[in-house]
Amino acid sequence: MACATASYLRYFLRYESWRSTIIEQCDRITLHLADNPTLKSYLDQAVIDAYKLAQSLIVRETPLDYPDLPSDCPYTVSQILDPTDRIFKQKRGASRPFLLSS
Repeated sequence: MACATASYLRYFLRYESWRSTIIEQCDRITLHLADNPTLKSYLDQAVIDAYKLAQSLIVRETPLDYPDLPSDCPYTVSQILDPTDRIFKQKRGASRPFLLSS
């Protein structure tokens, strides 16, 4: 989940090649959840925990620092697991691309 969340952030930071990584990670998570349906009840906490790891990855791999990133994950579980969702439809390169409108 951390890898998928970090990949979303990289994608919006103009790392176009991360799109395929995002799709692959979403597919893997979806398959894992299908094999282990009881894990679905832990998804909200998994996103919170994964986002902390994703922030750490982004800070290490980009010129951004923690204050540059949203303090809470800007993506819902359904957005993370569905790469065809509006995340990919959001214009990249916006001043705060992490903040998705409702």
